Amino acid sequence: AHCTCALCYRNLYAGIPGEGAVEWLDQRLARYFPEAGTPKPHAPSGGRLWTFDCPWVPDHGQKAWMILGPNGAISAGCFKSACQNHHWHDLRDLKQPDWRHQTRASQEPWPDPIRLKRQGIAPLDSALLPEPLRPWLRDIADRMQVPVDFPAVGLMIQISSLIGWKAVAFPKANDAWFEPANLWGALVGSPGVKKTPALQATLGYLHQAQNQAYEAHRPRVQQYQADLKVHEPQIKAATKLLETAFAKGDKAKQAQAKQALDHLHRYPPQKPPLRRYFVQDTTVEKLQEILGENPQGTLLFRDELISFLKSLDKPGRETDRGFYLEAWTGKGSIAVDRIGRGSQAIEQVCLSLIGTIQPGVIKDYLREGMEGGRGADGLIQRFQLLVVPDIGTYVHRDVAPDAAAQHQVNDLLQRIEAFLPAAHCADLPYLRQNGKYTGYGFSPEAQRHFDEWYTDLQNRLRDGSLPRDALVAHLSKYGSLLPKLALIFHIVDLVSGVLDGDARYAIQAENALRAIAWCEYLETHARHLYGAGKNGA
Repeated sequence: AHCTCALCYRNLYAGIPGEGAVEWLDQRLARYFPEAGTPKPHAPSGGRLWTFDCPWVPDHGQKAWMILGPNGAISAGCFKSACQNHHWHDLRDLKQPDWRHQTRASQEPWPDPIRLKRQGIAPLDSALLPEPLRPWLRDIADRMQVPVDFPAVGLMIQISSLIGWKAVAFPKANDAWFEPANLWGALVGSPGVKKTPALQATLGYLHQAQNQAYEAHRPRVQQYQADLKVHEPQIKAATKLLETAFAKGDKAKQAQAKQALDHLHRYPPQKPPLRRYFVQDTTVEKLQEILGENPQGTLLFRDELISFLKSLDKPGRETDRGFYLEAWTGKGSIAVDRIGRGSQAIEQVCLSLIGTIQPGVIKDYLREGMEGGRGADGLIQRFQLLVVPDIGTYVHRDVAPDAAAQHQVNDLLQRIEAFLPAAHCADLPYLRQNGKYTGYGFSPEAQRHFDEWYTDLQNRLRDGSLPRDALVAHLSKYGSLLPKLALIFHIVDLVSGVLDGDARYAIQAENALRAIAWCEYLETHARHLYGAGKNGA
């Protein structure tokens, strides 16, 4: 990662901006690493890159690197994974063992640090939330003394998982492009700010529904096991009848026995699927099996997201990483072939994902992605609902939960789970379709709002006005985010009964504008995490 410590910033870079810093580094590289030569442009950071023989483990055959960023920060490391813990200070320690002492000896005392207020991070305005959700989300935020952003994002992801691809959004009036509802999100906060309890508070409905699913599944499994016990002897009996018919040369009985045996093989007892509302710690193989039984999708909940991300960084997990990249789209179907497990066709791979992570951890992960390391494949950019809200002063609260508000939300979630587009649209031709996918386009007014917003987004992605390539990659995913959010708001309105007449058949302008406001709100959080905010924080 870039070195940003006071020791380096105050003494190394003072008086050597721009080309002076390049000359300073060139002199030391010529002395210690003559093979480095002249620097090359480093597109991800906008800085300069040198490569040279690894000074830590010279015989592994990989090159080490050094980057001078446009802000004067220096980073160094090695392309070999075994050397990934080495950095710029290690390199100086190796070649200039007394550099720290010399630096401190010439250093004036630093004043006490001043904590800068983060600029440009928008709070979540309650007007951005569908009205039926507001009382409960405010209640959670007030009782736990957390930003409403935390429970709101958790609930939005939960709703997206309940919709899955049962209904999709068609962002363009004529094009076949569509987006299912599934979303990925992350709550970013320091330890102790109650991000996990706030998230857990929104998952009560899923826990209750999962327990009910287990109870309903148990007798079905018992019946399945009983049917198997009958089915196996039936196959043996039919096989014996066929053998006897062949021995006697009785063709009529041969045909009869063969027909019975074919039927038994073709229609064995089917293992009953278990509805999975969410999963937590699971392997990709098990998740694929679960999605095979739950084509409508499910929710993956990982409290500490960094353990999930690091597990995908391990050598040999490239296939797992590719699976999650595909699952984010919510549109694909895949065939899985495993030795010892046979083949499995997964009709629909639709996954929602939510978790928590600490600010420093995710910034390190994003920074490495910007330098072309782990996370450079766009996985982290798929966490579209990525929030890092300001944490206010704690005020002690000890009040009972708002049971009426929670009941209202649970009732709403139950109706969303049971929702099917046809049940709310008497005339199916009004619904947009693309193969097996059915859903909603925008009303004429909402379409104008989307077209204007989308055109502006695409031009910002192309005109170089955005300060970092990684931020460009992140915001490029907003093209799918807005229709997903608008679809969720539309379905909340549908099941709440606030829409009637033609308004039921298309996403209305109010929900398109609400989704645009969400994207603007989320962009301020993304800019902060990518180091592209007003103060560069």
